[in-house]
Amino acid sequence: MGMENVVAGLTTKSDKIRALDKAGYSRSQIADFLNIRYQHVRNVLVDEQRKAGAATASRPSQGMAEDARPFAPGEGDGLRRAIRIDVAADGSLRLPPALLAAAHLPNGGALLARIEDDEIKLMTPEVTTRKIHAMMREVVPRGISLVDELIAERRAEAKKEFEGG
Repeated sequence: MGMENVVAGLTTKSDKIRALDKAGYSRSQIADFLNIRYQHVRNVLVDEQRKAGAATASRPSQGMAEDARPFAPGEGDGLRRAIRIDVAADGSLRLPPALLAAAHLPNGGALLARIEDDEIKLMTPEVTTRKIHAMMREVVPRGISLVDELIAERRAEAKKEFEGG
């Protein structure tokens, strides 16, 4: 979702600043887009945190580093470049909207996490299922149906029980 879409229908600069911040854009990106000073953006967001109290102030206000810009699939090296994601003291984090969109989770959803070679990997359940299917295709010979084999074994066992006892 582009910045224009995020601010569509909003009339005040403060509302636009808050909406763009919530969407994961950096303060400098917001200032550039709205053609206002960085300090104006900062003041609106800091005042918002102050009003909301200590609970809101403890959460990261941005999902990306100040110098990172949102990325889109197919844009340059796209999703291959690293972005900074702040993790709150309670372990919660905010993923940028562009990353959620690229993972086909624009409205949120579930991710599976694992540690691999000292890296945290996040995957959707669908990606995990595809990887498992690919691994099984390497192990199970083509043309073999494990389901058919299991059914045949169960029928043979049932027949043996029925005839024997």
